[in-house]
Amino acid sequence: MCWDPNDQTLNLTHPGGVTQQIGQELYAYIRNNTGSTITNGTAVRFAGADDVPAQVYQTFLTADSENFLTVDSLSYNVLDPLGATARLEVAPFLADGTYPSLYGLGIATQDIPDGEDGRVTVWGKLRDINTTGGAENWQVGNILYVSPTVPGGLTNVKPTAPNNVIPMAAVLRVDSESGELFVRPNYEQQKNYGNFVSDSDQTLLATNTPQKIKLNRNLRSQQIALLSGNDALRFYETGLYEISINAQLISSNSSAKNVYFWLRKGDSDLTGTTRRITVNGNGVSAVFQENNMVSIDSANTDISFMWAANDTTIQLDALSGIAFAPNAPSVQIDVVQAAL
Repeated sequence: MCWDPNDQTLNLTHPGGVTQQIGQELYAYIRNNTGSTITNGTAVRFAGADDVPAQVYQTFLTADSENFLTVDSLSYNVLDPLGATARLEVAPFLADGTYPSLYGLGIATQDIPDGEDGRVTVWGKLRDINTTGGAENWQVGNILYVSPTVPGGLTNVKPTAPNNVIPMAAVLRVDSESGELFVRPNYEQQKNYGNFVSDSDQTLLATNTPQKIKLNRNLRSQQIALLSGNDALRFYETGLYEISINAQLISSNSSAKNVYFWLRKGDSDLTGTTRRITVNGNGVSAVFQENNMVSIDSANTDISFMWAANDTTIQLDALSGIAFAPNAPSVQIDVVQAAL
């Protein structure tokens, strides 16, 4: 231990050349089981936990010739009768949306070989690393985000969805060897979304009979998936979601047709979601649109999109082969999470 007059703090030296400014830096003591060395300056995420034998310390107090007490400590590994202690495992964080932002932890403050323990800065200064940013040309005051393209990397370019947006540190000093960052992770739980379509025409098999709308493409999504049967969306996380449906209809005879749309959660129809549109005339087309706020109160909930009509000569109509305009799906489902 020693006093640091520059930062006005007591410094504690750890193994691996790590110096902690007590009260101004916080570390997580972690284990690297990734199969490769985690280098100093790598942004890391939570990757599990590993049990390690507890440490037992025996302390002996002796008096020297000047009657001052000195302490000799001996430590060794034994099986703790109360059980082993858990060690946090980490891995380089690639912010490409594969893992939730809340898995973020901090930045390694030393090289940590595979199978070894080390320290990760979760708040405070990180010193003696390259902070030039290469082609990004980092400047003092830049906010650095976890990179969506380089595992464990940092970038001063703010990512956009579906990538994770994790402000991890600020640049304090720009230098290729003695650069400094201030680590202050900011984790906001990402809101989920989805955009799904059907590129095919769809018809009803019978009148006044509920039928599920089919979807065949997932254009983009976060924690929402199209099930293998193509007739439902699975919501992996809870929250309040705005769900909208846009459908193109076309009639093939002159009679008036009442067409109904509604939502089904699991096996139960959602009360209050039914809407009706009337299409009248041969070759007449119409666009139906509906928005609903739906609370997903348990993980892995399935939502289906139902329709029915009093006449089967109505269909969901996909537009294709238009010379002057792009093709269009017969149905588009958009999902935006309004609240966590």
